[in-house]
Amino acid sequence: MQPTTRVRPRATRTRPRPRTGVRARARVRLLTAAVLVLTAAAALTGCDDGEGVRDEGPSTTSSQPLGLP
Repeated sequence: MQPTTRVRPRATRTRPRPRTGVRARARVRLLTAAVLVLTAAAALTGCDDGEGVRDEGPSTTSSQPLGLP
């Protein structure tokens, strides 16, 4: 008499489960990239010449000097 071998049962699913960890990380990377692009676009188009706010200086003075009426 030969020893019996155990047969592994077949999987009930026909499709493999999606790897949610990989998909979630890809979504986070895509969202981070989109935020960085929007931030860079907003910084460069903040002024007329595309140089950002570096060369513009303050827009107006908020208070008058004390010695002038």
